[in-house]
Amino acid sequence: MTGEIKKIHQIKVSTNGNLYRRIEFLLDNGNWAKTDICPDYRNYKKWAGVLQHGEGITVSGLRIRRTHEVDGDSTPTIITKSL
Repeated sequence: MTGEIKKIHQIKVSTNGNLYRRIEFLLDNGNWAKTDICPDYRNYKKWAGVLQHGEGITVSGLRIRRTHEVDGDSTPTIITKSL
């Protein structure tokens, strides 16, 4: 699945004390979705390049876990960058 990153939230603390960052997407099918990425987990490395580019980029490789939720273990690939 492909989606445009609409918002990257600041790092927050979860209820169990872990730090995480929420990313919101507008998917190519018109739906909204989000994922939470935790710097302590190994999948964070997959998202590091995406986070550097910030909002407005389009990424492919998104797997949908549940309705409105992107699997944090997806392997995102940047296909367009914001201007």
